[in-house]
Formats: sequence, structure tokens, C-alpha cells
Amino acid sequence: MSFVFNNNQDIFHIRLKELELQAERIMDPTLKTRPVAIISSPHPNGIIVSLSPEAAEEGLFHGMKVSVVRKMSHGVLLLPYNQSLYARVNRYVYQSVSMFTPTVEPEGFNGFYLDMNGMRAIRGHVQNTGLSIIQRIQEQTSLSGMVGISVNKLVSRIVTSVIPDTIHEVQSGQEAQFLSPLKPPVLPTVKEKPVHRLLRFLCVEQVSHIQSMADKSNEFRTLFGTYAVQLSREAKGEDSSIVRPLQLRDHILEQTVLPEDTNDENILHAVVKGLAEQVAFKLRKRRQVANKVRLELHYTDGHQRDRMGRIIG
Repeated sequence: MSFVFNNNQDIFHIRLKELELQAERIMDPTLKTRPVAIISSPHPNGIIVSLSPEAAEEGLFHGMKVSVVRKMSHGVLLLPYNQSLYARVNRYVYQSVSMFTPTVEPEGFNGFYLDMNGMRAIRGHVQNTGLSIIQRIQEQTSLSGMVGISVNKLVSRIVTSVIPDTIHEVQSGQEAQFLSPLKPPVLPTVKEKPVHRLLRFLCVEQVSHIQSMADKSNEFRTLFGTYAVQLSREAKGEDSSIVRPLQLRDHILEQTVLPEDTNDENILHAVVKGLAEQVAFKLRKRRQVANKVRLELHYTDGHQRDRMGRIIG
């Protein structure tokens, strides 16, 4: 199997860092200098989803359990996760970035991929375009963001997760070099438990080590099995996925936020069953049938997983 990569693309990733905190502070300016943490749930097992620098100075961090926060800090204001507010802000930002290209793919509430192919001739240097996008978002929503630019979605997203600059571009051909000093968890496949455990066992601390291991393809396949090909590609900064614009007309979307964090399979099964029944009801109402179903999970620590399957019958 071979892969063909287009190295003449311009793919932007827009990240609105700590979107939840920014949105809350826009709604209530008195929060701007206060230590604030947005929590997934007031339940003791809830965790911090977003926090202010002032809260971080008090020792709080993303993913910290609410029970621990309440024991160690009484000066931090804990705010509940306001999904409707963040979704509304997300729509405003989507409208702003859509003025620069028709091909925009939202990524959760705080991220957007933009396919800017062909825009150099129209708008000039891509970094100037990136600056214009950030300024437009600031003017329209008062939110601050950052832009990662590269030839693909993978590298552009990693840029905004590790580089603090407002705009950073990885030149075509420099993807592997950019990734080499970074920690392995920046690669999506490393989040798979078998891969993560093996890399920890091998004391692999940089992507460069994975790149070196991947050069010995037979040994690499023996170690990582079905994950080997994808892990090797990611370590080199290769990604053939396209920017998929938002399509709602032929889709039915149902979503929910759990009131409490849980890994209880019985609870999760009941939630998914309920969502499936809502989708089925809408299909019957439209007198339509579906041939694919997609399940997407957004974890409170920011990770995301999705699976798609075909309906046969």
C-alpha cells in the first residue's frame, strides 16, 4: 500500500486557547483578574476543563478532580460547564473564519481546520492571511486565538498545541524535523493504550526516537503491530486526511453532556441507546433511512475519539 501526499497545500488550524474561560470572562468582565476554573461537573469526580493563569498559580491544573480542588484551594471560583454558551461562541467564530475560505471543518468548540489552497494568489503570504483571520475573530467575538500552518491537518494542529506564538508555519518538507524534539503524546496514535504503554516501557521520550525506530520497518511492525503504519506516518508528519466542511443537510446530529464523569459501561450504553432512539425517531419522521452511523466522544480532558460504521439491512 502506498500513500500520495500533496506537499503544496496550505492547511490552517485555528485554536482558541481556553475558549471556555475566554467566553465566561467576556460574559462577566469581573472575572478577568480572578482565579477561575471551569469544571465538567460539580460532582467530586468532575474535573477541571479550563482554568485561568491565576488559578494555575495556585497549583490547579487541567484534569484535576473537583474533590481535590475543593480541599486545596478556597479562593478559586469554580464555574459549571456552559455548553450552550460555548456552542454559541463557536458558531460566531465559524461565521468569521468562513469569510476566508468555504472549506472549514470545526474541531470541537475551540478548533477549526481551514483549507487555504489557492489562497496565496488571492490573499498573498499565508502568515499575513493567518494574522487577518485572528484579527477578524478578535473584532467579531473578542476572543484571542492562534494559527498553525502546514501542508496537512496533523502538523497544523500539533503546531497550535505546542507553539505559544500567535502564528507559526512549518514549511513543506520540514514536518519530521519540527516533530522530532516533541514528546510522543502529540501524535494521535500514541494515545492508544497499547502504544502508550509500549513507548513508556521502552522509555521513548521524543518523536525522534519513534522516527529512528520506524526506519527499521520489520522490527517496528513486530513491536507495534496494526498501529505500526499509522504511527510511522504520524511521526514523519504525514497526513492524507482532507478538511471536511460542515454538512448538516443530510445528517442528523444528537448530542448530550453527561451530568457526571463516568466510565460505567451500563450508563454509557444507556446514553448511546437514548441518542440512537432520538435519531431513529427523526428518521421515521422524515421517512428516510440511514446507511452510516458515527459515534463521537469528547472527553473532559480534551481528548476525542470517533468511530464510523455502515448500517446493513
